[in-house]
Amino acid sequence: MVYINDEVENCDQILRHANEAIFTAQYDGCNTVCEYKEENTAILRRSSNLQKATTLKRYIARDQFLLYVQPIVHLNNHKKASYFEILLRGITTQGKIIQPGELIEAAEDFNLTPMLDK
Repeated sequence: MVYINDEVENCDQILRHANEAIFTAQYDGCNTVCEYKEENTAILRRSSNLQKATTLKRYIARDQFLLYVQPIVHLNNHKKASYFEILLRGITTQGKIIQPGELIEAAEDFNLTPMLDK
């Protein structure tokens, strides 16, 4: 739900706010109505995750990732690694490394984790 009043700048802003409210309502579950408010943290988080998901899709399409190997060691025999964990990092076109925490919530929200797994 979006209120239309004198503070609204244009139709694009109304549609953008409506979209954000719809995404938030869908995320919250069935038969949910979300009222758009600038201070609504759920909408702000969802909007931020939408932007991050767009970035993540671009990284996936361009294969802009680095893989890191982290050994998993036994506490009582830490000299020998018996398993390894592969950690994924995004990398911008400028070479900046993006930590998983910056994108993982967006990947989960927008069902992009299967694409990341591949």
